[in-house]
Amino acid sequence: MSDQNRMEEVSASTAQIPLNGVESRFILPSMWGQDVSYKGFSTNALFLPGTNLEAFDPSSTWNILRFHLLRICLSFFHDVYGTVLRYWGRSVLLRDSAYTLVVGFLIEYGIVDMFIGILRGLRVFGAWIAWIESYVFPQSSPKDNVAILGAVRSVNLPDSVAVILEMAQFVKKPPPEIPQPFLSADKKIQLPSQKEIKKVMAQRAEWSAGLNTHVAAETIQMLTEASKLASWLICMGSTESLYLYVKKTGVWDDNMETLAELITAELQSLYGVSQPGTNLPRKAIIAKLDGSKTIPVDLSVESSTLETEASGDLAAVPSNEREDSTPDPVSIFLLSPEDYKPRLVNLTKSMCEQPEDITHEMAKFGRPKLILATQGERQYPNCLKGFPLLDTSGDPDFVSLKRPIHFADLVRALRSSSQTSE
Repeated sequence: MSDQNRMEEVSASTAQIPLNGVESRFILPSMWGQDVSYKGFSTNALFLPGTNLEAFDPSSTWNILRFHLLRICLSFFHDVYGTVLRYWGRSVLLRDSAYTLVVGFLIEYGIVDMFIGILRGLRVFGAWIAWIESYVFPQSSPKDNVAILGAVRSVNLPDSVAVILEMAQFVKKPPPEIPQPFLSADKKIQLPSQKEIKKVMAQRAEWSAGLNTHVAAETIQMLTEASKLASWLICMGSTESLYLYVKKTGVWDDNMETLAELITAELQSLYGVSQPGTNLPRKAIIAKLDGSKTIPVDLSVESSTLETEASGDLAAVPSNEREDSTPDPVSIFLLSPEDYKPRLVNLTKSMCEQPEDITHEMAKFGRPKLILATQGERQYPNCLKGFPLLDTSGDPDFVSLKRPIHFADLVRALRSSSQTSE
């Protein structure tokens, strides 16, 4: 074959190569149908600049041979790089799989809990373990009442805590109003088109469904966080009164029973129903501020009882008349802005008729020593609509918590309040 025929064949094969953009000036392995990508990662950039087409001269056998040798070298390096990427990806998968397997094995067979229990039993590293559990693992929740007591062993716990819960706002803007007939400039009544009315009604239906879903999800999360906080404080044993304030009206009316059931379920998981009677938790009474409805929550060894009373007074039975072995129940007051007007009317009436009852009113509800809020703004109970008249002669400790609230967040807040009081 003559050099002229060979040059024509090479030129014809080169002319069939799809060249576009910046790649048209270079010879790339992808032009010959080779796979130059690995898991979506293109390796064409590794070969730029390659053999310049403008400098390619197929007029001699040496130039053609040099071109093929260069192409073979580039393909070889591409295969090597692809192999490295493939084995590196497999090593990452093996590492993650091994880590997941080892951690799952330790958790399933309780090796970590056994090791921590041994160290806690030695009473040498108890403070270190409590610090690690509350600071290093902020997402964890206590498994039993022993873990709760161990985390707050050296903390001066407050006897009254107020929690201000605020739901997240629905950020989606409301749709426009439904178009109405209007009077035009020439005194004629103009009716909106049916297409526009249907479009706006569909938008409003979608927005209303999204709002209802958002409110339901926020209500469930709020009830879950409130039940966990109440259960943790009940297990700690020092809290006598807990105020749960929600900046939304109508939340507690339909959810008092749900909150009581969640607290009971949480106490069952923390204490268990088969432990001795000495480890039973304290009783709790969930009540509205005006006493119109109370729900006592009592967890016994055999079962958990949840009864609803129409009305009742939390301070009806003096503490000295109760059995010495039975601790006082934790009073959980459910507050909302809707209680503002009745409380204001009763307070004004009491001040006019019997001013001395104001002191009794303040002593009845006590003074919260710690205020937990899910928002960063500093707020006091007496400035919130619906809160009872509380004795806030001393400034209570205010701690802002992020949602969702974890046990480590509560422990840090209690430690901060304990250090401030000391």
